[in-house]
Amino acid sequence: MPEPHTSLQELLHSTAQRLAHRSDTPRLEAALLLGTALNATREQIAAGLVPPLTIGQQQTFESLLQRRMQGEPLAYLRGFQEFYGRPFLVNPSVLIPRPETELLVDAALCMLQPEQLCIDVCTGSGCIAVSLALHCSQAQIAAADISPTALSVARQNALLNQTAQRLCYIQGDLLSPLANSCCRVLVSNPPYIPADEIDALTHEISQYEPRLALNGGADGMRFYRQLARQGKRVLLPGGCMLLEAGAGQAPLIEALLAETGWRLLPTLPDLQGIPRVVRALRP
Repeated sequence: MPEPHTSLQELLHSTAQRLAHRSDTPRLEAALLLGTALNATREQIAAGLVPPLTIGQQQTFESLLQRRMQGEPLAYLRGFQEFYGRPFLVNPSVLIPRPETELLVDAALCMLQPEQLCIDVCTGSGCIAVSLALHCSQAQIAAADISPTALSVARQNALLNQTAQRLCYIQGDLLSPLANSCCRVLVSNPPYIPADEIDALTHEISQYEPRLALNGGADGMRFYRQLARQGKRVLLPGGCMLLEAGAGQAPLIEALLAETGWRLLPTLPDLQGIPRVVRALRP
């Protein structure tokens, strides 16, 4: 624990040194962990607007730091992750939202019209569904997931972001609980990591994030095959399916959709140039 006379800036410096082996941004992470322990913002800390740590806050901070040094993701330690400009609650029941998934929201907003129904399959934290509800206020949004604990987090995030009255929630295996020809837009960031590659991911992902949200079957394509079949039943004619793809998977998904009768639209690249959002229309 820090010495009683240690200033916050000295504490940030020493903490950043301890985190240097774990993080590419140790100073930032040190400030975020300290803010979590103090219930204060980075700006308040930087401006010296917080009092010295109490004994209880010192203990909380040291506990958070130890967990981070062991590899626990920062988002789980803080309890939330920013996505599409909003905070989203996260815990080990749900995948931590990634910046590249914001492209999926962008793509869906381009296709979604007022009064239409959009279904977010494998919703997890609900970050996609809630973001769509926030930015297309007259559309109908449904969040679907097989995990009841994930849907619980999605409900909390809808409340946090004041969209609870706009969303409905569906528990079940992909699209199996849904009626035929019920929606205009279908979005999904499904599990897409090949099962035997999960343990080779970073320690933070493989040991802390939910395997249910990672495991895409033997070749990572299991859920894309199911969505290719089920999506044609659920979407209205001319409806659009938008799928996030892992690095290198987009050509495989495009070929799968073409073989099963979908009309492909150009796949959208993320900011790193990786083909990321595969788009297809139901004939």
